[in-house]
Amino acid sequence: MADSEKIIDLPERSTREDEPVIGDIRQDWDRVRVGVEAIIQAHPKLSFRPEDVYAEVVAGHAIYWKAPEGFVVTSIEVDGFTSEKTFYIWLAWSERRGQKNVLKYQDFFKRIAHEVGAVALEVRTTVPDMKALLTTTGWHIEDVVYRYRLEDG
Repeated sequence: MADSEKIIDLPERSTREDEPVIGDIRQDWDRVRVGVEAIIQAHPKLSFRPEDVYAEVVAGHAIYWKAPEGFVVTSIEVDGFTSEKTFYIWLAWSERRGQKNVLKYQDFFKRIAHEVGAVALEVRTTVPDMKALLTTTGWHIEDVVYRYRLEDG
C-alpha cells in the first residue's frame, strides 16, 4: 500500500465486549481469506490478491480487526505534502451484508483514528448503497475517480 505508515503500537484491546479487537491473521487466515476472496469476486477490478492482504498485515503495514460479524483491515495513510494521517478502512467484510456494521463500529474506529493521530477516516467503495448510508451519517464524498484504460480504446 503506497504512502502508508507501519503500525506497530496498537495493542489487542477493547473497552467493550462488542468492539473489534486486533486479531492474528495467521491464526484466522482461513476465515479471512474467504472474506477477501468474496470481496475480490464481487469487485473484479481490484488489483490485489488475498495474499497481498495477508502480507500487508504480517509486515505491519495494515491491521486486521476481528469482530463477531466479520473483519476489517485498516491502515494509516500519510499525505506526502501535509503529513496528515488518514485512518483508511481498506477492507470490511461480514458474513451477512446489509447489517450496517459500518455504523455499528464507526465510533470505535473514530476513537482509534484519534488515538493514532489521524485527522480523518476514509473508506473507498464501489458499492452504490454505501453512498446513501455514509452521506446521511456525517461522511462526505471528497473525490471521485474516473479511469480510462488504454487498452479499452
